[in-house]
Amino acid sequence: MNNCEEWEIEIIPDDDFIFRRIHKNFVINDSEFPNMQKVPQNVFNEPQKSWKEEYLAKWDGVSVDWDRYSTAEETLKRGKKESTNYGVIQSEVFQVRSVQPLDVIHQPIKNHEKLKDNRAHSLITGFTLANKVEIRMTLAEKFTWSIQGWL
Repeated sequence: MNNCEEWEIEIIPDDDFIFRRIHKNFVINDSEFPNMQKVPQNVFNEPQKSWKEEYLAKWDGVSVDWDRYSTAEETLKRGKKESTNYGVIQSEVFQVRSVQPLDVIHQPIKNHEKLKDNRAHSLITGFTLANKVEIRMTLAEKFTWSIQGWL
C-alpha cells in the first residue's frame, strides 16, 4: 500500500526546521559531552538494517519531522516508548543541505501497517559508506537541542 496515499509529498523550504527524537543513551554516557550542550554525531545513525528492511524498506536516510506538521513536543511524544528518556534536536533545513550531498525530503507516513500516521515524517538523504562518518560529524554541529526530556 502506498504510505502517502492521502498526503502529497511536498518540497521542504530551506528556512523551515526539522526535528529528530533521540534516546538519552546516545548522550548520557558520552564523556565528551558531559553537559550535553553539543549534539553527538551518533544520533545520525540510520536505523538498524533489520528494522529498516521490515518497516522502511523503500526509504534510505535518517528520519526527522518537518516543523510544518509537527512541533518539537509532538516529535518527542511520537515514539512508542516513554518520552522522559528522549530528547529532541533541531536544525534549519538549509543547514543540513549545506552539507553536500545531503538533502531533506518529505516522506509522510499514511496507512502503514506497522507505523503510526505521521504527516511530518521526512528523511535526511545522501549518506554513503564513504561519507557517513565525516557527514555525521558535520551534522552534529548543525543541530541544537530543542528538548532534553530527561532533565
